[in-house]
Amino acid sequence: MENFILYEELGAGHNSVVYKARKKSNLNYVAINCSDKAKRPEITNHVRLSQDLNHPNIVSFYEWYETSNHLWMVVELCTGGSLKSVVTHDGSLPEDVVRRFGWDLVKGLKYIHEVGIIFSDLAPAKILLDGSGILKFGNFGLSKAEGETLQDFFTLLYNSEETEDQNGKKNLDNIRTRLQGSPTYSAPEVLQGSETNMSSDLWALGCILYYMYTGKPPFYSESHTELIEMILHQEPPSPRQTVFSADPPSQDFQCLLKGLLNKKMEKRMDWPELLDHPFWTKVREEEANAEEGKEEEDEEGEKNGCVSHTRVCDFTPPAEVEKLPDSHSVITQPPYRMSKKLISSHTTASTDKPSDRRIDREESVKLTCYGDLTNSQRLRREEGNERRGEGQAETEDDPKLPGALEMSHTLQPNKSFTLDNVSELRPKSGVDEDNTEAIFLLSSSANSRRNNSTSDCPNQNSAPQVAVTASTGSSITSSVKGLLHTDSDLTIAPIIDNPKILKNTAVRFDPKTLCVPAYSIEKLQTMCDEEWTVFLSQLCSSLEEQSTANSVFSPAAPTPSTTIRSKLNLLCYLCCVVGHKAIANKLINSKLLQVLTQQLRQAPNWDVRSKVLRVMGLLALHCTDLGEDSPVSEAVSTLTDLLRDNLKNTKIKQFLLPPLGEFLYLISSQEEKRGSPEGLWFVPAAAYTGLMRSLREGNDSVVHHMAAKAIENISTTVAGPSHPLVTTEIGSALWYLFTHSTVEAVRLTAISSLSRLTRVVPAVFLAVIDTCGPAAILEDVGTAGARVQQHLLAAIATALLTSRIQTHRMAQSKDLVFKVLRCQESPSTLTRAKALLLLLLLIQDNTHTLLYCCQHRLVMYLERDLRKATPLREIPSQSGYLSQCLDLLIVYLSSTALVIMEDILCTLRGVIGRRHPSTAQSRELKQTLPTISVVLELLTSQVFRAQIVTREFLEQIGLLLNYIVSIDSSETNLASAVGAPICDELIRTTLSIVEVLSQHHAPIGPYHNAVVDAILPPLITLAFSRNVEWAVFVLRVLSELSLVLLVQDGGDTEQYKEETDEKKERNEKAERAGEGKEDGTSCSQILSVITKSLLPRYETLLRAAEPIPLYALKLLVSMTENSTQVNQTQQDPTDSLSAHYGQQQQCYQRDGPECSRPAV
Repeated sequence: MENFILYEELGAGHNSVVYKARKKSNLNYVAINCSDKAKRPEITNHVRLSQDLNHPNIVSFYEWYETSNHLWMVVELCTGGSLKSVVTHDGSLPEDVVRRFGWDLVKGLKYIHEVGIIFSDLAPAKILLDGSGILKFGNFGLSKAEGETLQDFFTLLYNSEETEDQNGKKNLDNIRTRLQGSPTYSAPEVLQGSETNMSSDLWALGCILYYMYTGKPPFYSESHTELIEMILHQEPPSPRQTVFSADPPSQDFQCLLKGLLNKKMEKRMDWPELLDHPFWTKVREEEANAEEGKEEEDEEGEKNGCVSHTRVCDFTPPAEVEKLPDSHSVITQPPYRMSKKLISSHTTASTDKPSDRRIDREESVKLTCYGDLTNSQRLRREEGNERRGEGQAETEDDPKLPGALEMSHTLQPNKSFTLDNVSELRPKSGVDEDNTEAIFLLSSSANSRRNNSTSDCPNQNSAPQVAVTASTGSSITSSVKGLLHTDSDLTIAPIIDNPKILKNTAVRFDPKTLCVPAYSIEKLQTMCDEEWTVFLSQLCSSLEEQSTANSVFSPAAPTPSTTIRSKLNLLCYLCCVVGHKAIANKLINSKLLQVLTQQLRQAPNWDVRSKVLRVMGLLALHCTDLGEDSPVSEAVSTLTDLLRDNLKNTKIKQFLLPPLGEFLYLISSQEEKRGSPEGLWFVPAAAYTGLMRSLREGNDSVVHHMAAKAIENISTTVAGPSHPLVTTEIGSALWYLFTHSTVEAVRLTAISSLSRLTRVVPAVFLAVIDTCGPAAILEDVGTAGARVQQHLLAAIATALLTSRIQTHRMAQSKDLVFKVLRCQESPSTLTRAKALLLLLLLIQDNTHTLLYCCQHRLVMYLERDLRKATPLREIPSQSGYLSQCLDLLIVYLSSTALVIMEDILCTLRGVIGRRHPSTAQSRELKQTLPTISVVLELLTSQVFRAQIVTREFLEQIGLLLNYIVSIDSSETNLASAVGAPICDELIRTTLSIVEVLSQHHAPIGPYHNAVVDAILPPLITLAFSRNVEWAVFVLRVLSELSLVLLVQDGGDTEQYKEETDEKKERNEKAERAGEGKEDGTSCSQILSVITKSLLPRYETLLRAAEPIPLYALKLLVSMTENSTQVNQTQQDPTDSLSAHYGQQQQCYQRDGPECSRPAV
């Protein structure tokens, strides 16, 4: 099955989300509606009614899928939004637009009625616009076929399900409320209890026309009761609008609304009257002229031998165009449009005349431009049309048929609408082998149209609240360890009667021949202790007596069949009643378990033994309270002996392993529950040996699955390394089973068991890594199922927590790191979260691995998940888990930026001022300097910016700029030590960091003094660099910074002048409460730096080589416009700069950028 790539989110409702998407290996975009299964009735009804509709004013349906949690419907992509959103944004629409839009609705609704569908719930939100502005009906969830009630369909739908879910009855009880739709657009007769019909649809059409013109429906009230009264008894107000024109609407439009909004259904406008109404005259003439123009072009093309009129849309391959005339791979039903000829939508290709076949072929080719259908989808629709057309007569063209009556021609109802085929309405399965929704893949560039951006303001985007100090390695380790394993990783599944392992036949018993009273489960639950004592005595005596009766016969004598049947019937009865925990607790803590254990040794054949084993396994499965004097140890020993004696017999092992596994898990869980690590019940070591041998020996996947499932359950309760299962041999056996089994369920259970054992003792998986190597461990992580990925990633991360050597070994392999990064493209929330934790371990104290991850979209993945751009409606617990992992990684990366800066500064500090750094220094510089790209990558992201920008960070940037000044002035010969490319990249990246700071005002707002003191002086020095590229870059950055520093300070000064004394005092208090106090003198500091360091040398910039003067002039203009003090300095007539400045300014005002065009 091909996967769908999900792109931006187009919209979202209470139970659904709509995505823009496309199929892999296909360039056609579609819309995918992802809905909760609670909306199954509406979705199924939409599919039932729309799957065979074909009209340019109806959204095309392509296919639908069902996954574990959602229904996915693939439909035509409409990029124009809904009619409701258009009217909401514009306020109202001009009458000409209402006419054109209304005509689209008339054509679409007429076609809907002709095929026998009542739309029922027509509202602006259900009408969509495509990219060219054509209106399309898009939601048939509450529509119905003519002559039926939707409640009948919903009821039949529920009854057709094999098993009804818990919400089914509740939904069915509330069905009348759900089917009412929007009362705002409901006709009076519908509100009075009548069924929806064609006339009520026309009422809704009139309401929508009114809504488009005025911007609000004809009847509206916040009170539901008042709204009903208005619709039933009041006349709609006269349509008026003030947005486009104060003139009243035309008489034709008012007459049309009056006819459609007639409260009496029998007097309401019908289809012939609606189609002939003069309001549509203008748009019908335009269509007729356009049709004539097309016909003339077609005739001219035929004369010239041109086939341009049969051109299909760009997405149709040329090979398919050649097939169109003689194949059924296109839709033979033409698009519904107004013309003078009537072409029946049920004309089949098999009965066409040659001339008709040519017309149909042309129409079919034109129709392929609607809906972006793939070839397979066109074939499916064509087959549906052929099925519907069977037995129907061909309709001949009637040139005398009036245009108004042409659309009133009645089509035969579609057979797919009938209720007879409800059971056939089944979506395709979209679930992979791991029961995930993996066919719908999230694009790495996915985002939402809604504003989910994170503010740069430090007060609004504080650091995530994670109880960890990111700079402490031990804290990171403990936090990762606490997050690696979730509750979903430690779920328990039964071993016995597990259909994923082995499907067992249903157990039945005959109450008439039962040798004990056939008490029901309800009766057994209400019995008193005395009654239980009698009943247990009867059970035990019946089993023992039958065994005694069998033993009196000589070995040569045949076993009486009646005795065997009676015992099997009794055991089947026990299988049926032990499924309740209260009954299981009573039986397992009684003498019955001992009697059953004896039956295992004394039973005459394995038919009886198999039933005894099943009873014992079900007792262990459902028991919740095991008594200390219960004879479970004897039962386990007996099972172990039988397993040892039959290790070569696969069939018998399938009987023995489930009860043995259930008993071992029961004992382990009860000991954990009571806090008794020494054990309350004796378990022979041979029991675990038998499990391990069953895991490794033979080639029966069922036996392997049972043994692995037993280990999986038991390892959940293991508390320490002293348990017999926690060995490297078990780990190797599980890994071998995981890598060599061809059954996916077995592989999943094996890796889950290994992950749970690793949680207790990481050395179990470390031994596997040592033996196989990291490359083999991660070989298939990218192609495995989601659940396998989760357990594998958790096991690897747990092992690496205790081994720095293996962590470093794995981090050095870029291929392995890339495979872990690719897990971020998984649709599974848990997989992405666990991959983040493993990445955190790999990049911890390894900046080169972090640099590689940043170069391969790590930051983009984090931003995507923080925006919650996911193809699924996340389970809250999983979404919260992902948030915790994201917060931990964000805190660590934010603190890492300061560490990287400190390492770079320390490395440069040792070589500043030296002309010839040593070999060791050169090697260290080559290792350290490229990591500055990580700082730029993090700072560019809105996720990290507010956390990274602190006073300390700004001072580090200032110090680095001072070092760059030394390098630029040739005081330090860095290029000879590391090479010119690395040196240039260091300067370019540092200046880019300053540029990012200048473009985002909020983070540096509280630290103006730090910017002025640390960053501004070396930046001004670099403006006079001999390197034209650096000088231009710095001048551009200074222009941005001048806006940040001068405008804010100047604005504050003006604001203070205008404020009252009371406001001044309040603002001063607010500044003193934060860090604004220290910025009170920043304006004077900025002016001091500019006047002392920049302006005295400014003439040098204006006389420098192009394009430096242009950017210098822009900086000068920016400073003078935003600071009166700078402006006064420049207007001093004695200043030698004034004259040159005036000339440049006049040139700039006269010629603009042409005055001094940049050379680069």
